[in-house]
Amino acid sequence: MRGVIKQKISMAVPEFAGRVYDVDAALSLPLPLCIVKQGEETVESPWTGYRRYFDVIPYGAGGFTEVDQLSEQIIRALNEEVLTSEPGQSITCIYTGNVGGDMVDTERKAAARTLRFSVMNPSSNLLPSDPEDPWLTGLQSWTEGILGHEWAVYSGWWPSGYKRPCVLWRLTGSELKMTQSSGLENEHRFSVHVIGRSPEEEQGTVRRLLEAIGGQVKLPLEAGGKRYAVVRECTANPQADRIAAGQLTVLLSMKTGRTFPEEPLMQKIYYKPNPEQMR
Repeated sequence: MRGVIKQKISMAVPEFAGRVYDVDAALSLPLPLCIVKQGEETVESPWTGYRRYFDVIPYGAGGFTEVDQLSEQIIRALNEEVLTSEPGQSITCIYTGNVGGDMVDTERKAAARTLRFSVMNPSSNLLPSDPEDPWLTGLQSWTEGILGHEWAVYSGWWPSGYKRPCVLWRLTGSELKMTQSSGLENEHRFSVHVIGRSPEEEQGTVRRLLEAIGGQVKLPLEAGGKRYAVVRECTANPQADRIAAGQLTVLLSMKTGRTFPEEPLMQKIYYKPNPEQMR
C-alpha cells in the first residue's frame, strides 16, 4: 500500500517528483520533500477486511504558504481515489484530517503538516470468487441496463482491481417465510455500494438507482422476464460508507411452491371385525 501511495504523490505533485520518502529519510535531503508514514491498523470485519492509516507529511522551505499549496495537491491526488497496487488489488484512500496542526521542523529547517488518510483493503480481494447467485447476477444485469456501459457493475464481493465508477450488489440477509400450506416466501436483503468519479456523480447515481428501483413493482432476475423479485423496501443513505456499508438497502421477495415427497397412494381399505367382539 505504501508504495502505491508514494507513487501517486510523486506523479501528481510535480514538486515531489522523486522526493517522496519513508519516515527514515535523511535530514540532509533537499526541500521540498514528502514523507509517508504507516500508522495504526484496525480489523473491521470479514467483509471489509482491515483499515490502515497513513500519515503524509509535506515539508517546505517556503513557510506555511508553500505547505498549504502542497497539502492541497496531495489531498486532490489521494482523497476518494481508487489506487491499484502491484499485485492488482484496489484500495480507496479517504482523507480524514490534519493531525496535530502546523509544525516547524527545526532539524530540517522546514514548515510541515501531517495529513492523515485511511485506506480500506477488503479481504475479499484475496478470496476466490463465489459460485454465481441467480439473484445477484440478475440484479447486476438490470443495473447495467439502467446505468449504461460507463459504469462497472459487480456482485457478491469487491473484485481485485475494481474500476471507478462502479456499483456493487451484496447480499446481507435472507429469510424464508411460510405463507400457506403450499407456499413459501423467500426474502433477500441487499446492500448497494456506489463509487462515483465525484461526490456529485455518486449522490446523483444513488438517487437515480433509488428512483429506478422504487418505480419497479418487480425486478427481473432472468433475461426474458421468466423470473422476477418483488420490491418490498428500498432506502437510501447517501452519507454511508461506500466501501463498507453501501448507500442503498433493498429488500426483495419471491414466492415459490413447496414440494412434497412422492408416496404410494392408498387405493382401498379392507376391514374385518373380530367376530368375538360382535356377540
